[in-house]
Amino acid sequence: MKFILADDHPLYLSALRTALANWFSDLEIIEADSIDSLDRATQECNAPDLVLLDLMMPGINGFSGLVFMKGMYPDTPVVILSGIEEPKVVKYAKDFGADGYVFKTEKLPMIIQTIDSVLKGEKIFPEFSEKDIKLDEKNYDLANKIKTLSPKQFHTLCLLNAGMVNKQIASELNISVATVKVHISAILSKLEVSSRTQAALMAKRLDIDSLGFQIN
Repeated sequence: MKFILADDHPLYLSALRTALANWFSDLEIIEADSIDSLDRATQECNAPDLVLLDLMMPGINGFSGLVFMKGMYPDTPVVILSGIEEPKVVKYAKDFGADGYVFKTEKLPMIIQTIDSVLKGEKIFPEFSEKDIKLDEKNYDLANKIKTLSPKQFHTLCLLNAGMVNKQIASELNISVATVKVHISAILSKLEVSSRTQAALMAKRLDIDSLGFQIN
């Protein structure tokens, strides 16, 4: 069994890794703590059995990482591990394709139980009333477009979102400026926009802070 574990909190990561190894036999864990290592993880792992994903990591601020992972692995369950306990955030995660959502304040046995249930085909989310939660339908259309990006295109989009110019992106990805331009051209086509600025603005729409949440 193979899991991708994407989280940038070392102590939490260590405790969870130990708990997972004790519960699941013959488990291989591929760790990622940023957009850089998540890019590498997707290249190393063609078919993980589960993805455990924090919403907030260096280079990723919100739901774009979830959307990308569901595009990469449409048949793989994704469980969000997050310190964000806002019902609207949980609702977005659910509607963007997550198979489960676990608060980091939960005890480890409960987290393991949730993961085990999701692996058995269940959808596990915190209970809350959805009747008063209204979401922007435009974001779902954007999510479907982001799902079509390749790992390098998604990484490039995140760097555009961070305000990097082509030379900086080339240095960050260790590729040529010409290759960066190829990635950006593909991004513009898939997102159906005409400029890198528009692409970056679209990516920001899936950021947690852009959706109106103040996260400490």
